[in-house]
Amino acid sequence: MKQELICIGCPMGCQLTAEVENGVVTSVTGNTCPRGDAYARRECVAPVRTVTGPPPRCRDWGTV
Repeated sequence: MKQELICIGCPMGCQLTAEVENGVVTSVTGNTCPRGDAYARRECVAPVRTVTGPPPRCRDWGTV
């Protein structure tokens, strides 16, 4: 299974693609530094970064 990530290991923000088989990362591509490889391997096996969207907004300010 392929998993796509954006690296947060350095300011470059590389677009990473990790190949995961049976819960093990077999390859990582798209990284320009070793930190990207390490980040993808950690994040695919034990994710710690939670990305959330903006909170819902009310159309009518009179209701909550």
